[in-house]
Amino acid sequence: MNRFIHLAFCFVLGFVTCSVAQESLTEHTMTRGKDGELGSAKIDSMKWLAGHWTGEATGGIAEEIWSPPHGGEMIGMFRLVQDGKPAFYEFMSIAEKEGGLRLRIKHFDANFKGWEAQDKFEEFAFLAEKDGAMYFNKLSFVPNGADGLKIFVADEADGKFTELAFEFQRAKPAMTPAESSAK
Repeated sequence: MNRFIHLAFCFVLGFVTCSVAQESLTEHTMTRGKDGELGSAKIDSMKWLAGHWTGEATGGIAEEIWSPPHGGEMIGMFRLVQDGKPAFYEFMSIAEKEGGLRLRIKHFDANFKGWEAQDKFEEFAFLAEKDGAMYFNKLSFVPNGADGLKIFVADEADGKFTELAFEFQRAKPAMTPAESSAK
């Protein structure tokens, strides 16, 4: 179906967000699609993500921390602890690039050795925002109530995609030194 007919069909059916730009990849992720366009967004649309998140995932304890937006960018850190030991880490950035957002991730093993080459990283382009959820190519951030977060990642193996789900709760703030010494 050509692009014009597809968009007209979507309009008639009332799908405001329907576009050839995105295709479902797994239940909660999408991909850019052939000849797809990227979505446009500003970093402030991700400010709800700022904070400290914890949860259980892939057989361990997962933790993710995001800074508030500053200078058109947010910086994040992820770690997974399995059997009481660090399994791996991620250093992340969500930044405004070319009218949209780009999520960049650099992975490190438990010994802090990078998985990607020194000058390489994984990059996920922003595709769409729907009902507060932010969809990047093969990855989505979905608010879950007032203090919950779900992250879905499309994982490819042997040409097939499965979905990895990470469920987090906003962590309680750590005590300040003054609060700690008062106890």
